[in-house]
Order: sequence, then structure tokens, then C-alpha cells
Amino acid sequence: EEYEGRVDELRLHRGLAAYLHRRRADDGRRKIDEILQKVLDMGRELSGSGLDGKGFRVSVAGHGIGGGLATLFGVYAASDPRFSQSPVRLYSFAAPRVGDQS
Repeated sequence: EEYEGRVDELRLHRGLAAYLHRRRADDGRRKIDEILQKVLDMGRELSGSGLDGKGFRVSVAGHGIGGGLATLFGVYAASDPRFSQSPVRLYSFAAPRVGDQS
């Protein structure tokens, strides 16, 4: 999507980004990919929506560092095509800054 002030890159909090992008030793998947897939699987199972991914909403909450991780998860989930039919809600309290001004 194009809009005024859009940038192609943004800087993330080093520690939070390192945690979410760290690859597992056993299968090489990133933590964020593992979390996104688990949330999608649980949403489909609990809603009975099957493979189309419709019929459930994602709500994520966190406080402090957990709020920072929740914020980043919310951004990743909202921009992931697998969640395009599933609204993402974020509740974050007393979280550190997770990115730059972009």
C-alpha cells in the first residue's frame, strides 16, 4: 500500500527482534513463524472454520516486555495474508518502544 511518509524498512528493538527472528535449532523456523502458525491453527480449530481462516478474531495482550512482544506480534499478524480474514486486536500496557518513528 502506498501512502505519504511510507518507508520500506523500519528499525526494531534489538532484543525483541532477536527473540522473534531467532531460528530454532531443530527445524530452522523463526519464533514468529512458529507463533503465527500456532495461533492460526488454534483459531481454525476453536472456530471450526477449517482452512479458510474465517470466523475467528485474534486478540493479543501484554504488559511491559510482553506488551512489546504483543505489539510486534500484532504487526506481523495484521500484515500476514493468512490472517486477512481474521481481525487482529492488540492491548498493550507499559510496553517499551518497539520501533523507530517509521
